[in-house]
Amino acid sequence: MLIHFLRPTDENEVCKATFSLKNSYSNGHDEITSVKHCINEVCQPMTVIFNKSFKDGIVPTGVKIAKVIPVFKADDKKIVSNYRPISINSC
Repeated sequence: MLIHFLRPTDENEVCKATFSLKNSYSNGHDEITSVKHCINEVCQPMTVIFNKSFKDGIVPTGVKIAKVIPVFKADDKKIVSNYRPISINSC
């Protein structure tokens, strides 16, 4: 049996990871494009949520939802197989 363990995180790690994310102008189902501009205000509650998720092994339902957009590849636009899905997750 394989057991995985995630160590608890801290506010510094959450802030550092947030600032390392690529800037995005797309928004997920929650209509939020980025938390970089307010990370100092939301870092502490996010850290609590992450650590509870690690401890309990449960990911909040809202984080599992993605907006899927078909992106045209090539050839005939009327053929469904000429599109590929892009998943945009909530930040």
